[in-house]
Amino acid sequence: MFTSEDFKFNGMKASSFGLKLIRMDSSMFVEEPIAGNANLTEIDFINDFKPYLYKVRRSPIEFNLQLALVDAGDRPVEWTLEKKRAVYNWLFHNSYQELVFDDEPDVYYYAMALGDLKLKTNYGKGYIEANFRTNSPYAWSKPETVVINGSASVATEGFLLSIANKPKP
Repeated sequence: MFTSEDFKFNGMKASSFGLKLIRMDSSMFVEEPIAGNANLTEIDFINDFKPYLYKVRRSPIEFNLQLALVDAGDRPVEWTLEKKRAVYNWLFHNSYQELVFDDEPDVYYYAMALGDLKLKTNYGKGYIEANFRTNSPYAWSKPETVVINGSASVATEGFLLSIANKPKP
């Protein structure tokens, strides 16, 4: 997920806006959220040292992306008012949008940019930080369609088997 420099959100590539996924922390490691936090509901009984697990609720995945505005040679470009508006309109919606990273094109997230978009610049050049929240504690796989042709129990023209989209652990 966070090793590529480009991704697609709401049907549009970040690179089409001149944006590149970057990391501005000092760590050499890439932090990648795999699943949401688990919130346990337990019940304690009198004279029992072990709590009873009632239910587990997982929180949706939340992560931060840092996007730099660069030219074709990866040199920083100044953030104009028009570019700020275009990026804002691309990122902010009132519903979850499809999010796919280039390094894992078969893994889908349905995410929403939260309202705390931050532009960090030096003389007009810099990067934005955007916090995202997904609709699920897991990533999703693309729906699969399988066509099975001719067997003893199936008509010769075959049939369509549609497999429901499910969380990808």
